[in-house]
Amino acid sequence: MSAFEELYSALGSDVLAISVPLFELGEEQLVKFGGIEPRGAGLDASGRLGMITERSHRATDTSADVRERVYESLPQIAAMESIVAVAAVEWVRISVGRHIDQPSIKVAIHHRRGLAVTLYEPATWHAGEGWEFGDVIARAGEPLIATWPVVSSR
Repeated sequence: MSAFEELYSALGSDVLAISVPLFELGEEQLVKFGGIEPRGAGLDASGRLGMITERSHRATDTSADVRERVYESLPQIAAMESIVAVAAVEWVRISVGRHIDQPSIKVAIHHRRGLAVTLYEPATWHAGEGWEFGDVIARAGEPLIATWPVVSSR
């Protein structure tokens, strides 16, 4: 087992504590609005989750503008001593097997102990039935906080 896999296993409860509410938020927004407004979150050592919402400042703001502000706000949250992990949720398209350009909810997580992981939940629209959500896919992720360590997936 790699160091990344060991750390992912050891921090599983923190990964769940921060990712499950973000996936639920993403699913809710997708069902209600047909899209996901990027959001961030910080998890403290006691397991409390705080959500980060960045609003559009101009009528011309896009979700990419909001996404950028969410990611820019994460280091400020991470600077608080009690925060053990930060994350962001957004709507993306990924390639999974033979499914090219698969719509998915993405949750990027960075834990203070060095775990950077990205989780994807594929979503498929069925006319007349609504959204169907697939199994979550985990991949080694990119660091969200420059001053926090990152354990390699190799």
